[in-house]
Amino acid sequence: MDRYSILCVDDDPDVLRSIGRILTEAGHECLMATRASEAHRLIAAHRVSVALCDIGLPGESGLDLLASLANHRPAIATVMVTGRDDPQIADTALALGAYGYLTKPFTKEGLVAAVTEYVKPSSIAS
Repeated sequence: MDRYSILCVDDDPDVLRSIGRILTEAGHECLMATRASEAHRLIAAHRVSVALCDIGLPGESGLDLLASLANHRPAIATVMVTGRDDPQIADTALALGAYGYLTKPFTKEGLVAAVTEYVKPSSIAS
């Protein structure tokens, strides 16, 4: 059976650990990256169905990563997870191809709900 992963991209290791713990408890396999360049390497090596992406990343921004994924990997559902509660940025992200926009702090239920509908069925633990 094919396994699909959720890619979490955030420059804050504490946020990554929190997201990883929540999604692992929900039965998902998570990959972690702190930079867009790491995210690109992980996407090349793994079957990723959902990418959770912060906007403020060192180097290439989360919006740049989103645009790249939308152009080159449109099957990956990208959900922005950011502390920027800004309607203009949210509109920009959605226009670039984001499937959703979740602001921090988020609830466990909100995070799981934000990704569950986009994860390939084979990635959910029985």
